[in-house]
Amino acid sequence: MAIAKHLDLLKHGTETWNAWRTKNEHVKPDLTGANLRGCYLSWINFANSNLEGADLAFAYLRYADFTNSNLTMASLGSAHLEGAKFRGANLNGASLRSAHLRGSILGVDSNRGNYRNQNLVQRIYGGTGFNEAQITNIDLSYASFHHTKLHDIDLSGALLVCANFTAADLTSANFTSAELYRTVFADTNLTNAVGLETCRHIGPSFIDHRTLAKSGNLPIQFLRGCGLPDLVINHLSVLRGDPIQFYTCFLSYSSEDEAFAKRLHADLQDNGVRCWFAPHDLDLGEKIGSTIDSEIRVRDKVILILSAHSIDSSWVRREVDQALAEEKVRNRTVLIPLRLDDEVLYEQTGWAKRIARRKIGDFRRWTDPDHYELAFNQLMLNLKTQGIEVP
Repeated sequence: MAIAKHLDLLKHGTETWNAWRTKNEHVKPDLTGANLRGCYLSWINFANSNLEGADLAFAYLRYADFTNSNLTMASLGSAHLEGAKFRGANLNGASLRSAHLRGSILGVDSNRGNYRNQNLVQRIYGGTGFNEAQITNIDLSYASFHHTKLHDIDLSGALLVCANFTAADLTSANFTSAELYRTVFADTNLTNAVGLETCRHIGPSFIDHRTLAKSGNLPIQFLRGCGLPDLVINHLSVLRGDPIQFYTCFLSYSSEDEAFAKRLHADLQDNGVRCWFAPHDLDLGEKIGSTIDSEIRVRDKVILILSAHSIDSSWVRREVDQALAEEKVRNRTVLIPLRLDDEVLYEQTGWAKRIARRKIGDFRRWTDPDHYELAFNQLMLNLKTQGIEVP
């Protein structure tokens, strides 16, 4: 329960309260469970105060100082908090539904428990004062951060469903494990933002050309999670004029090896390698044979997944023939073989015997994480444009 003396002081207004705070700096006000609903308390000094469970809904708290205060389970719904300071405040379980926070400094201490509250924020009107804020594991669904500077803000674990970051500056922001859905990144600066590749995408979000232009290289996982088509992702580096780091690839495999092919394709894409993967990348109505031939011609490399199944596949044989023909035309190595078993080593005739003479990537133990990582890293080195080609 709140201390009666402290509640009585508040009744005399902000000026009296702040004067008392100045003379009694060592006192930490206890306003636990206080009913301050709708009160006019702008410029109030609530630093280092205990406001646990307090009802501050609809209160006028413009430029209030909540530095290091305890707002656990407090109600701040629809409160006017423009310019308020929250650095180091404990907002565990607090509700800021429909709160007005333009220009506020929301610096939550990430070591003070779990800040997730499903009804915490319905709509926040962003301004320009969230620099270096930490609001980890907090629900900011429907929050609006128009034209807000959010340098170094910690949004790790935040729920950002329908949050609007239009024209916001999120330079060096931390998005580790944040949840996104219909989140708006329009004219947003995401330069040096961290953790974007770890975001959990409940559904697609919105990202526009201005965000892509001003944010530099954004992780493929993030772009794909936002719903950006692979066709656009594949050409972003060209549009930006970035140097090409990896060769483009065509993945040749037997349908019986699809589980490995899917994993390899996903990992290559996530690591910045543009990779064509049939039938996943075939559009409805396309002729498979002619499409595959044309895709091989426009790709730098053909990654061949070798197994007993692929050696017996007529489709794989056709793709290998096309790749070998491209090698003659280009006068350089095109085909990069990877094996899932030893079958190719026993072949005495046909194309498999010719491939067996080459250096072959060893993915026989691909279900073992350590062996897979070792083989995959070696493949990535071979796919670097400035790297050493497979002999």
